[in-house]
Amino acid sequence: TTVGTYTLTYSATDATGNTGTATRTVTVYQSQFNYTGSVQTFIVPPGVTSLNVEAYGASSQLWGFSSPGYAGKGGKVEATLSVTPGETLSIYCGGVGSNASGGWNGGGSTSQPGVTRGAGGATDIRIGGTALTNRVIVAGGGGAAGSLATSHGGHGGGLTGQNGGYNSSAPGPGSAKAGGGGTQSAGGIGGIWWGGSTTTLQGSFGVGADGDNSGGAGGGGWYGGGGGYLYDAGGGGGSSYTHPTLCSSVVHTQGARTGSGQLIITIP
Repeated sequence: TTVGTYTLTYSATDATGNTGTATRTVTVYQSQFNYTGSVQTFIVPPGVTSLNVEAYGASSQLWGFSSPGYAGKGGKVEATLSVTPGETLSIYCGGVGSNASGGWNGGGSTSQPGVTRGAGGATDIRIGGTALTNRVIVAGGGGAAGSLATSHGGHGGGLTGQNGGYNSSAPGPGSAKAGGGGTQSAGGIGGIWWGGSTTTLQGSFGVGADGDNSGGAGGGGWYGGGGGYLYDAGGGGGSSYTHPTLCSSVVHTQGARTGSGQLIITIP
């Protein structure tokens, strides 16, 4: 039950006193990785050339005074990953958003502590380095709600994260709009208010945008979700991703997890 490499020795003696021995090596590997706020590693065992992976992005923080349904949930990615024996996989399990602060690994924050909640971070695997460009599997994090209960955060996951919600009955010209979900090629667009630019609160590569003026923040992902502007607008969810040649049998699920991220590895 303890991760490590063990050498087992067997011996036998027959009735005439002949003795024989044999040894075998058994490796116990960690298969489930949970949020720690730091990088974790998995070294591919000898003879293993593929791994089955389930990755879950983190959700935004749940509201303390309204339904959990208003939090953007993290996405899920299932895939078979081609690997090389002895290769080191760097694993980042996203953190759930906290009070005003974005979750670890890309979740956006907000400018109003105590009013709006932070967005969820992405969960990913990196090979050949620890830069964002080294990611081979990404499960997007959920966007955060604005301070108004109807402005739900967008779910993370899928090739395009879900857009944040907004209160369509908000007063004033050009009422606040939510942040958009991240895509495969760009961060989610930012919320617009009174003619503001969509790029002001736009998500970026790996990082969700911050929310502004009580708006919800964007979730982390391959590309992060856009931030909402004003209290009635939620942030968009981050997009998921799989490497086009290293991954096969890919299944994306949007809005699959509440809480911090998780990653499970199984040797076929």
